[in-house]
Amino acid sequence: MFDKIPFDLLIHSSLPQPYTKIHIFTREKNYIMNFHSHDKWWHINYITGGSMELYMGDKHISVHKNQLVIFPPEIPHKIVSEEGYGQIGVDISIDEDDRNISRMLSAYFTQYPLAINVAPMSISMKKAAELLKNPTPLNITTFINCFEKTLLDALDVMASNKNTISSRLTQIIEDNNPFTLTLSDICSITNYSKTQIERLAVKELGCGISAYLNSIRLNKICSLLQSSDYTMAQIAEMTGLYDASHLTTFFKKHMGITPGKFRKHNINYID
Repeated sequence: MFDKIPFDLLIHSSLPQPYTKIHIFTREKNYIMNFHSHDKWWHINYITGGSMELYMGDKHISVHKNQLVIFPPEIPHKIVSEEGYGQIGVDISIDEDDRNISRMLSAYFTQYPLAINVAPMSISMKKAAELLKNPTPLNITTFINCFEKTLLDALDVMASNKNTISSRLTQIIEDNNPFTLTLSDICSITNYSKTQIERLAVKELGCGISAYLNSIRLNKICSLLQSSDYTMAQIAEMTGLYDASHLTTFFKKHMGITPGKFRKHNINYID
């Protein structure tokens, strides 16, 4: 069970830029908020207790206590919570501001949905609600200082993760076709030499870049062989291989069996 407050607290006025709203509330069991979006602001929630399932497009994540969840502008999302949850949140304008908070959010939060583990917020939900029931400039400033410590904690986590090869490769692969990417392409994008990126990849991923890309290709081939009736030539074209013969050579080298035999023993076509 998590702490609850008997009211929803929303503050819209007298907030310093770039803040446009403060919201503190709890949601009961079996809560559902259908798909919606926030067109002109970042919506940022610190979860004080309970949990939720957050859906964005065809992806979803579970969000739990002491996590900060980021809702970017204009991306539809849905919330489902079986046990209910509590949150302390703020809305931040996407307009340019002197403190560049919106720009920092845009720089670090580029993959969604996303929830970041952070240290417990320095003020409880109940204390925050009591403080803001009397929203004087001092009380608002006190709350924002507490919230910004948590937000900066999340930004620090993202700044550290952003520089890992595994994180950067994930983003590169999302932005490009992994079946046509080469080591030279990735070096050009990351500004690493081939020696540097191979050393970092082996350290973080346990294999070199070529082996990593080949594993993505192999997983895709296996999936297509199991779940479709595409011809070998079609699968070869879809996964960046020259023809069916190259597909067979590649697959047998890594799997020890031809793709035809693999398909025969793993038939699972989607009707």
